Amino acid sequence: MALIREVREGICTCMRRAVPRLHLSITAFLIVLALAASAVAYAGNLDKVVFFDIEAQTLDEALLKFGEQAHVQISFASKSAMRIRTEALKGRYTGREALEKLLRGTTLHFIEHRNAVSIAIGDVAPAIRVKPVAEGDDPPDESTRISTDVNGYKQKTSGNSRTTEGTRDVLREVTVTGTHIQGGALSGPLISVTQKDIERSGYTTVGDLIRSLPENFGSGSPQTVIGSAPNANQSPSGASAPDLFGLGAESTLTLVDGQRLAEDSITGAVDISLIPLPVIDHVDVLTGGASAIYGSDAVAGVVNVVLRHDFNGSKSTLLGGGTTDGGATERYFNQMLGKTWRNGGAIVDYEFDKQDPIRAPQREATNSAVALTTPFPGTRRNSLFVSAHEGTDSISTFFDGLYTSRVLRAAFSGGAPYPGEREEADVHQYAVSGGLNISLPSGWRLSGVGNFSEQRTLQQYTLVPGGATPTLLYEGQMKSIESTATGPVIALPSGTARGAIGVGYRLETYNEASGAVTYLRGARRRIKYAYGELNIPLIRSSDRTWRRAIALDVSDRIERYSDFGNESVPRVGLVYVPARTVTFRGTWGEAFRAPSLFQLFDEHGLLYYPLPDPISPNGLSDILETTGGNPALGPETAKTWTLGMDYRSKSVNGLTASLTYFDLAYRHRIGRLSSPYTALTDPLNAPFVTRNPSAAYVESLINSADYVTNLVGSPVNAGMVPAVVAFTYVNIASEDLTGATIGFKYRRALTYGEIEPFLNCSVLDLRQKIVPGAVEAEISGMVFEPPKVRGRGGVSWVRGQWGLTGILNYSGREINTYQKSQPHVASWTTVDFNVALQPKLTEGSSGLEISLSVENAFNRSPPFVQFDQHVPGIHYDPLNANVLGRVIRVSASWLFE
Repeated sequence: MALIREVREGICTCMRRAVPRLHLSITAFLIVLALAASAVAYAGNLDKVVFFDIEAQTLDEALLKFGEQAHVQISFASKSAMRIRTEALKGRYTGREALEKLLRGTTLHFIEHRNAVSIAIGDVAPAIRVKPVAEGDDPPDESTRISTDVNGYKQKTSGNSRTTEGTRDVLREVTVTGTHIQGGALSGPLISVTQKDIERSGYTTVGDLIRSLPENFGSGSPQTVIGSAPNANQSPSGASAPDLFGLGAESTLTLVDGQRLAEDSITGAVDISLIPLPVIDHVDVLTGGASAIYGSDAVAGVVNVVLRHDFNGSKSTLLGGGTTDGGATERYFNQMLGKTWRNGGAIVDYEFDKQDPIRAPQREATNSAVALTTPFPGTRRNSLFVSAHEGTDSISTFFDGLYTSRVLRAAFSGGAPYPGEREEADVHQYAVSGGLNISLPSGWRLSGVGNFSEQRTLQQYTLVPGGATPTLLYEGQMKSIESTATGPVIALPSGTARGAIGVGYRLETYNEASGAVTYLRGARRRIKYAYGELNIPLIRSSDRTWRRAIALDVSDRIERYSDFGNESVPRVGLVYVPARTVTFRGTWGEAFRAPSLFQLFDEHGLLYYPLPDPISPNGLSDILETTGGNPALGPETAKTWTLGMDYRSKSVNGLTASLTYFDLAYRHRIGRLSSPYTALTDPLNAPFVTRNPSAAYVESLINSADYVTNLVGSPVNAGMVPAVVAFTYVNIASEDLTGATIGFKYRRALTYGEIEPFLNCSVLDLRQKIVPGAVEAEISGMVFEPPKVRGRGGVSWVRGQWGLTGILNYSGREINTYQKSQPHVASWTTVDFNVALQPKLTEGSSGLEISLSVENAFNRSPPFVQFDQHVPGIHYDPLNANVLGRVIRVSASWLFE
């Protein structure tokens, strides 16, 4: 009841305070359009001859297109029209003739009103059935873009997705990532990874899939749990978190079906490893700032994992695999059950995955490390997914639930005088969401959704030598409720302007416990927000070259945080379609990221240990290092803009290409020293070092600390500490990112099958100022940072029951700033293969697929990196390479309907 009252009060307060303060860019547009609607009752004449260019598509989209081209407001009395697919309509007709052609073969009919046309309620003619939307079909709207993915391109359409199972048609509405407006033009760069791409890749976890994208940086990886790299998004749970362009996993907003999840303990990012791969319909990656759409954390972009909700039958998958150099043996099982019915469906999916660790002596790049070190940790995971939805033409409901339990085992040793550590992390994570969609008059739609998620990590580690076994508990929760209304705003001479407006409330909490609850810190924040979007066609859609369509989208969002105040961020996008095959797009916007609760309220500690010191006689000094949160942190802010072009050939089947240029200026970055082990040796770190501190200052640090860890052995002598190193979070750095992404795909039928080459590549230039007034330093292309060039390309071949995919992965050269005598780090190129066979079906079985995948087929070792500052003997960059070597997996799937 307390939560219900809190939510109600939050929504009411948000409506009273946030909505009136929406940015003027939205308010002005809505006022102007409302005045125009009241002053001019614009309606086209159905007797007027108009040139129509309406592609083959479902009737609902065709009728909306008709309304734009005929300048007529059009409404539906029933969604039954959506189940009909029309033929293309191109030529000069009166509005009445065009409508008759579109409705031919149905029992639907249109009714003329003074200012509009409505489609009367009727049934679909029995002879007409829904055709699935084929991969090569044209998009329903010229402004809808073609988007690239890791293994090629997928056509992204707004509105509805349709599948055919047996003789029953399944309809489910899907919102395009990057906008709340149904059918709105998407001006931002969108990458989409389909279920087919996932199967081709041979990966078994969604984390591996995301890390394979050239736009993603590998900091959010279980490999970084050993702490062998500075700047890594190191998580005690071994979480997998997307990190677009290396701006930090906390700067990439990760969603599941458009909903937030609880953050993974200390990283401030979302762990996506809980999601079973078979239940993923596709993964959308929207690059460029999107805070005006989704709020905080969407500085670098958004990763939206869209789940499948309609499946009929049973699918069982078994997989076994391992590395040819030893270690990382994998056992995998997935069972998916589903049932669909006339007005809904349900899915239950269970997944088990276990992978053994790799020991340091098993790899050349790590064989000089202490034997207990595991550069690749061992994991065991169980995941469960349930989904159900039910509805009618006017109202529908849905429920989704995800749960995972994961155990991670890792070990490392820094060598003397640093102790070794054996770690076991027990992770429990779950998320539930439910909602309601209601159709309103005049084509509007109201949706409400509630969400609750929790991530809990119990970390237990044993010090070697010494035998002490401390335990730590990290727990994060997120509760939210949101309501959105979307629909047509006004019919303009250039087409129908569509809008969306929404309000929401979110409660985030974070807890830490140490030992037998000897230390406990709880933190929480409340976020109230409101947002608005408007999509406006600027010119009438026509067949004239260079002016087929232009659309403007404007959005704004204001969020009120209980711990640091308000943030308002606008965004403007433009889509220009000069020809049927070409789309130009551009965006400009502001973005922000609120400091995580861990960064604000983490316990304050002191570490007493030796660090390399050039002015010390023996090269080492016993220093004090301060750690912990900073309640005075403010939000990070950014300005972003993108320019891009998409091409889709009409004459060459399957030829698509995409190019995007982006620029991001990131200010007030929340950061700390990249590596304490260079604090006394690198002059750039001088602002974080206090040389020869007074005894009084040292004693004040000791007295105010929540804990003191002494790795020296002798007590701290306050008057003899040569330096204090600050390893706490502050708003210090600024970063400037420019770059480009390139994508290409081509599909062609040959005598002996069909081939599909594809390419996806990113080029980055990332520069950073560690403190205001410092010299800007280039960090892209440096070791443990994003590479300047990263690419993934290959070719697929399909013939009959056989399918073969070959993929080449490339990561560019690096410079090792930690070892000036060996500064050059080679590029890393690997090749993957996947072979799939679907033999003829046996009786009682609807499908069987056997696949063999080989990752890093030529067993390329990671490039050598000399870096012995934390875990000696780990001589590679775990953020841009891995020590797995050649991985072979064999799987078999059985589908029963």
